Amino acid sequence: MNVKNKSNSKIEKMVSDTSFSYKQPWFYNHSFALRCELGIGDSKRVYLKNAKKRAFEIFDILFQNPPDAIFFDHYVEDLSLLDEININNTIGYFKKDIRFLAQHINKYEKTVIFNIPLDEDEDSVQKNRIICYTDAKYPYKKRAIENFHGGARTVHFVSFENECILSIYDDRGCDIVFATREKMREFYDKLKPYFLEYDAEEMSKRFND
Repeated sequence: MNVKNKSNSKIEKMVSDTSFSYKQPWFYNHSFALRCELGIGDSKRVYLKNAKKRAFEIFDILFQNPPDAIFFDHYVEDLSLLDEININNTIGYFKKDIRFLAQHINKYEKTVIFNIPLDEDEDSVQKNRIICYTDAKYPYKKRAIENFHGGARTVHFVSFENECILSIYDDRGCDIVFATREKMREFYDKLKPYFLEYDAEEMSKRFND
């Protein structure tokens, strides 16, 4: 495992550990997590407009400074299992995948965490986690919106300063994982206007425990 910590951040150490799980939904898999709603509205146009607006507002609350890092999954597949029908679709996917990897691996200092345990529903040969230490020019908000539409890669955003991870799972909402209860409480009231009502009671319990 090639791990190169750049700070004393607790959240960085969590992400750099193979035992750290970020299987969706994060909110139900991490004790110090909050869940926010993005898409609201009666029409598709209004829904997506609000989703983008609210995502950017949450982004600005969590990241007064640009995120320190991003990370994403990378799967190693057994191509011999593909049949003739699926091979062409897979070739197209790999072209996008290689372009995405080239943009990140060649440009940013990185850490690769090898052999992340596979989930039960994953049939890949191997899963790795790639952490890229980014800069202020990284297109954070463009990547955030790409998460709405199933882009080349779902990217998660990390703040060492605020000890948190922002994970936008799609245009419906996002989860924020904190390294400590204290950090979760610090941002609780700031994020409360965006809370998903369905999970509001659970979030209140976590705050008060």
